[in-house]
Amino acid sequence: RRRRGGRGRRRGANTLEASFDHGEDDGYGLWLDPAVKDNPVYAENWAGHRAVKVTIEADQITIRRAGDDNGAGDD
Repeated sequence: RRRRGGRGRRRGANTLEASFDHGEDDGYGLWLDPAVKDNPVYAENWAGHRAVKVTIEADQITIRRAGDDNGAGDD
């Protein structure tokens, strides 16, 4: 029998680990795995400073490029 749930699932090829920092003095931060620099999608679309829009829900935090209402396209 196979188990249901998250155990034993493999992470997708584009899945990296990150840490959400609850800063006391400097605000909050998202620290991405250093391997993100080797991801071609990140290098082409996200490297450098970008304005972002953050949506917070009970089960997820979504980060999208600011000014991009549908999540696709170039700025």
